Amino acid sequence: DLVAGVQGFTGPANRGGVGSFGFYEGANWGAPVGCLPWEIGSQFGARWTQSHFGGSDFSDAIRDQVFVTGGLFRRADWGLQGGVVIDYLRDQWYFDNELVQLRGEVSWINPCAHEFGFRFATNIQDSLSVSSVDRVDLVEEWKTTDLYTFFYRRSFEDCGATGSLFVGFSGSSDAVIGANADVPLSERWALRTGFTYLIPEETSPGQGYLEESWNVSTGLVFYPGCRTARGKDYNHPLFNVADNGSMLIDRK
Repeated sequence: DLVAGVQGFTGPANRGGVGSFGFYEGANWGAPVGCLPWEIGSQFGARWTQSHFGGSDFSDAIRDQVFVTGGLFRRADWGLQGGVVIDYLRDQWYFDNELVQLRGEVSWINPCAHEFGFRFATNIQDSLSVSSVDRVDLVEEWKTTDLYTFFYRRSFEDCGATGSLFVGFSGSSDAVIGANADVPLSERWALRTGFTYLIPEETSPGQGYLEESWNVSTGLVFYPGCRTARGKDYNHPLFNVADNGSMLIDRK
C-alpha cells in the first residue's frame, strides 16, 4: 500500500519545546515466502517525514526522518497469528541519529474475529551524536524506548475496517496507551489514523512535559494493483512501517 498524511508528535528530543508537526509519505509491500512452512509472509517498507518547517525555540533546522521496516509474519483466519520486524530510523534535526529496534507481536484470533495479543519493541542500536542547541554543541546518546503492550484488535469483514486498542508499559515503567484504525473509503482508498501516548512514571513537579512522548497521525492509504482496501489478503503486511508512535526516542 501507499500512504500519505499529517502527524504531530513530541518526546524528550523536543526538549520541552513545541511538538513536531508535519507530513509523511510511505510505502509498504508484502509477499509470500515460498520456502518456509505455515504460509509465512515477508514485508518491507519505508516512511519519510518532514516537520518543524518554522524551526523551534532552540534550533532553526527542519526535521527530516526516514523509517525502514522489514520482517516476517503469519496471518490467520483464527488461531495463532504474529510476526517480527526490524525497524531502522535516520533522524536529522539539531542532531543526526541512526537507531534500530526489534518489534514483534503474537496474538490469538477467535472465530468471531476478536483478537487478543501482546506486542513488544526493544532497542538494539543506540546513537551517539553531537546536538547543536542554541549554537552550543552537546554530545548526547540516544536510544529507542522499550515497549511492552497488550492489545485488542477487531476486524469487521462486512466493511473491511480494522481497529485496535493497546495498553502497557515501557522499560522504564512508564504507562503507554494508544489506538489505531483503518477504515475503507472505497475499493482502493482507506483512512488510517492512530495515536500513542507515553505517560512518565515519575518526574519532578511541573517537569512531566520534558519526558512524555505522544504521536497523533492520520492519512490516506491507496492500494495499487490487485489488492483492495476491503479484500482479505494473507500477504498484506501485518505491521505498519514504523513511525513516531511505534518507535519512541529517549536519551540514554
